Amino acid sequence: MSKVPLYLSNDPYESLISNMMIIERQPQLQMKADKAEQERMKGVMSDFKSKLSALHTQLKEFTEALTSPFGARAAIVPEGASFAASADAKAAPGSHRLEVQRLAAADTRVSNQFVGSGGALRAYFDNPANERTFTLSVAHPTAGDPRNRVDVSVTVDPTGADDAAILKEVASAVQTAMSDAVAAGTITAKEAVQVSVINETADTARLSIRSGQTGYT
Repeated sequence: MSKVPLYLSNDPYESLISNMMIIERQPQLQMKADKAEQERMKGVMSDFKSKLSALHTQLKEFTEALTSPFGARAAIVPEGASFAASADAKAAPGSHRLEVQRLAAADTRVSNQFVGSGGALRAYFDNPANERTFTLSVAHPTAGDPRNRVDVSVTVDPTGADDAAILKEVASAVQTAMSDAVAAGTITAKEAVQVSVINETADTARLSIRSGQTGYT
């Protein structure tokens, strides 16, 4: 406790009265000092409460974002997008951009060009035997193997005399083989290849085979 400064005067009575008044005022001065200290502490606590409330708000937002273990690593895909995305615990935080430079297309193969009235194919089937068998590897993805393929056997025994007629018979044989594979459950209808004969000119023809699924050779 601080010492009370005393008043000194040549008049002993005046000095005594003044000193008594100083002593009497000490409790009042102490109360003012205590009040000032309490006001200061009140300001400190108010500032602390304000900062604590701001911290609580930030922590609440953070915890709400982590309701699930992967809440902070959510993958958002635009509506209508033809792909999906997911995030796990190893996903790198940040914004990522996916750019599609080329859409998956159906694979198409065409044969050499033949003269419609020619006999090249007739000679091929007549040597050494009339019947020929080949296989088409068709994409048939499964849950366990998205790259799974199925070999569909095609047997052609043409009766046509020229290349145009034989190409049509080859196309028909492929269609029959695909229909049989679908009926047997080997492939689905949408996986069956599409086959046609293309006539680029009046007397030329090619065989065209197009995959039923996009993105598969």
